[in-house]
Amino acid sequence: FQDPMTALNPVMKIGNQIAEVIKVHNGITKKEAAERAAEMLEMVGITRERYNEYPHQFSGGMKQRVAIAQALLGNPKYVILDEPTVGLDPTERLRFRNILNNRKQKTNIILSTHIISDVAMLCENIGVMKAGKIVYCGSVDTLLKKVENRVFVENVRSDSEIFEEHYGKIISLIRKPEGIEIRYIAESGNNNVKPTLEDAYFYVINMNEGV
Repeated sequence: FQDPMTALNPVMKIGNQIAEVIKVHNGITKKEAAERAAEMLEMVGITRERYNEYPHQFSGGMKQRVAIAQALLGNPKYVILDEPTVGLDPTERLRFRNILNNRKQKTNIILSTHIISDVAMLCENIGVMKAGKIVYCGSVDTLLKKVENRVFVENVRSDSEIFEEHYGKIISLIRKPEGIEIRYIAESGNNNVKPTLEDAYFYVINMNEGV
């Protein structure tokens, strides 16, 4: 649902769009379908009072939640999501992740995304692709172990002190009042830190590591 608006009928009320699918697939009455649709809205954090509103009255994050409610109708065994949190603000992104996290025990979720924090929160097994080829496929824990003792942090006073050949592969630069914090990947360094999934992803993509 990179553009959830295209998944919703702009001239049909949100609740009716969900109820219509429920009625067709379950052979129940219109009233029963409406109640189920209201429950689905509440499941994704939208009050039933908004049942009779139209898509243009919803924010992008709310439309995204309506789309996931539609995808979960019928309790599917698998749900495939392509960049589901792109364009969402931090609050909506967290809410959306929590919805998916709560469904993991009932539904197999396949996530395609460039947002590493989504993967870190939702996934136990991942595949990493580079130039159309899979360079890693396995558990998150195994991927993190590949970069153990290879991530370092060092502080410098200014940009003039940053030399990439000295720091190996730089992952990030964070400017602070006292200077600049450099996070980098190398075979050795002075201040080893616990790697994140983003560190591991960067390592696999840029250091030609993979299985």
